[in-house]
Amino acid sequence: MGTAVEVFRGGAIYCPVHERWECRRDRQASRGGGRCHNPAVKGYDRCRMHIGMKMHVAEARTEAMDAWAAIGKLDLTPAEAVIGMYKLSWTRAHLYASLLEEQFHQAQDNEAGGGDGGRGAPPVGEGAGLIGHTFSADKEWGIFATGEAVRGLAKLEADERERCVKFARAAHDMGIAEREIRIAEQQGQ
Repeated sequence: MGTAVEVFRGGAIYCPVHERWECRRDRQASRGGGRCHNPAVKGYDRCRMHIGMKMHVAEARTEAMDAWAAIGKLDLTPAEAVIGMYKLSWTRAHLYASLLEEQFHQAQDNEAGGGDGGRGAPPVGEGAGLIGHTFSADKEWGIFATGEAVRGLAKLEADERERCVKFARAAHDMGIAEREIRIAEQQGQ
């Protein structure tokens, strides 16, 4: 193995042998010593073994910092970024849920009225609004239903709920709630 060319990106070292950004920490002597050649976690100078925090916390912090940097706010702590992303995700989840509820009720009303957009698709039933038909077409039969799939809004809402939980868990693991309580107690004194 060759030696790494020390070009730093966020503290990680680029290894031309492995052609990737790697951890800058040294391995334990019991593991042969030398520099660790595990891939660096995005946004950090260490691998998953040397990062010193749970991976979901590291990933949430990186995602939050990237999102806030994209809008130009660079003077913010990882804790502020995670809380900001959590609040944004919470708001979006509620918005998507209300839109999904409207879509569901509208689809239920359309199914009760026998509406299928004129394509001859069988009724979806209780899942109308959450799932919909997939269609195909050919010259002989025209457009016809080929199956069912989750509607885009249902997927968006589910993804946003997952993202919200991820940021809430990261905030909890970072101890943000406890810090806010301590700050409020100090201000109260």
